[in-house]
Amino acid sequence: MALVRRSIPVFALLGAVSLSAAAGNLIINLLNSSKPPKKPKKQLDAEHAAEIFVSHESDPFFTALDRTYAHIIAFAWVDDSNIERWYNYLTTGTLAGENRLAHYPKIFFSKDAELNQETTTEGILRYVPSSREVIEILHFGKSLCGHDGIVHGGFLATILDEATAKTAIPHLPGKTGFTANLNINYRRPVPADRFYIAYSRLTKVEGRKAYTEGKIVSYPTFSESDFRESAENPKEFIAKVLERAVVHVEAIALFIAPRPPTAQ
Repeated sequence: MALVRRSIPVFALLGAVSLSAAAGNLIINLLNSSKPPKKPKKQLDAEHAAEIFVSHESDPFFTALDRTYAHIIAFAWVDDSNIERWYNYLTTGTLAGENRLAHYPKIFFSKDAELNQETTTEGILRYVPSSREVIEILHFGKSLCGHDGIVHGGFLATILDEATAKTAIPHLPGKTGFTANLNINYRRPVPADRFYIAYSRLTKVEGRKAYTEGKIVSYPTFSESDFRESAENPKEFIAKVLERAVVHVEAIALFIAPRPPTAQ
């Protein structure tokens, strides 16, 4: 049988080469056009942050906390010399900003908490309060949702992880530790663009282990009688607010300090 040779037109070969080259150029252009994410602003929207918090700074719960607890500003040790590292933290970098965590939480520690001076691995001097109980006031913005208008469960787990860590880690050897277990129960959906209270307390310390529990509850509304009760018995009033508030998320957590290095 004679072999039949089929010739491919030159224009077809040129077309295939041109198409391949065009596809390659398109991919290269797409790769080159992908820009890295923009760095967060050094200053949050201060005006917006002030607006969402100013309405609560005169309510009975906030004033009772201010009288009974020590108010600690989160990340107070951050300044221009280490601002770049600030962006590497999840809640002060990626999750911070308008419609997210527009303002750093108002954090209240027990007034009898010991302030421990420490230097971080980055060489930053800071004071860490050893409090067995921590209360935070937070505002969850509209850009933190999983479902439309409902705050993402993973974000809520992050908030509880950090809240419980504040009561656990300062009581561990070396004032450092890591989350070993975080057990979350989601009781109710958490609507966005509202205020909430994150509460945590230390329950037990055993050597390198610290056990804590925490919850996220709705920020309540108050009556005229609440203002009187807050002024007369602030500590009892705080306990009453935390007890009657609607619970959205609960957690128990275990933190473990790293083993001390062994001698070689």
